[in-house]
This record gives sequence, structure tokens and C-alpha cells, in this order.
Amino acid sequence: MGGTRWELGAWARIEQDCPIEYVALREVVEMTLGGRATGFDLEMTEGGLEHLLANVTAALKALRERKAAEGQGQDLDVE
Repeated sequence: MGGTRWELGAWARIEQDCPIEYVALREVVEMTLGGRATGFDLEMTEGGLEHLLANVTAALKALRERKAAEGQGQDLDVE
């Protein structure tokens, strides 16, 4: 691209019933969130999947801790 630098910012809200599909290929996994035609696609290596899993696991723990603390009237700043 002749030295042109591209950056892309995107976000997606994933609810419990959001379609999530994946295809495991030889070196990567292709994952689609939200459906083939209108979804968000990711391509991840094994290391990328492990990194994502570790961060999603930590985020879920933090969310549950925050909800539990708020249910007890506490205010937590968890990141």
C-alpha cells in the first residue's frame, strides 16, 4: 500500500443469543459474530485465541465481581 497506514476502530455488542460461528483451518480460526452477511469477522492464530480466552475470562470475572459488589452496596473500580 505504499507506506499508507490503516487503522480501524469497531465495536460490537454481544448478547447471550448472538450467533457465533467458527471454522478451524490449518493455521487459524475464522470466527463470525452476528451472522455471515451482517456480522463481524475475526481471524485468529492459536496464540491469538489463547490471548483472547485469557482476557475474556478475566473480563467475565471482573464483571461478576462488580455485579456482586454493587448488589452489596459497594462501589468497585475493576479493570
